[in-house]
Amino acid sequence: MTEVESQVVVRATGFQREEWFKLLDARNAQALSEPEIEAWLRTNTKLDDWWSTAIAGWYVAARGLASGLQAKTGLFATAVSRDFQVELPRLFLVLVDLSAWPNEPRPRMLLRKENERFQVVFDDASRAMLTFIEHQPGYITVVVTHELIENESDIDGVEKYWTRLLDKTAERLGA
Repeated sequence: MTEVESQVVVRATGFQREEWFKLLDARNAQALSEPEIEAWLRTNTKLDDWWSTAIAGWYVAARGLASGLQAKTGLFATAVSRDFQVELPRLFLVLVDLSAWPNEPRPRMLLRKENERFQVVFDDASRAMLTFIEHQPGYITVVVTHELIENESDIDGVEKYWTRLLDKTAERLGA
């Protein structure tokens, strides 16, 4: 996990990923299925559904209960990030405008937390969370975490999709 991704986890959940793993280890989560871990996190912490799912998936992968980017469900995930030198509200407003995104695949908004993050779902049922990290005023990192990808061979195309979208966003903003 990159430093930027680590900052996203701490900012959103209050703890580092490894601290969540220690908590789960103490609860003997290695004996649970990934859905059971997710349910435990939702019930016993203040995590929302997305973060409960993400931490459970990372835990399963980190403890060898699944391989690499592939969850026990057989689905895959990937992440892409890009830095912008622009005001956070302006960047958020441009990226949240789904009508400006490529026609295929067409996303649908699931969750929106103003100037922090938003989540979209695609027709293939994969979904992505875009998280905005403001390092200082005018210096923002956008981290895209795309999950529920059916085939490992699709990961490269997904990463290219996000890289193109973020590059076009930078062009639109002159950033």
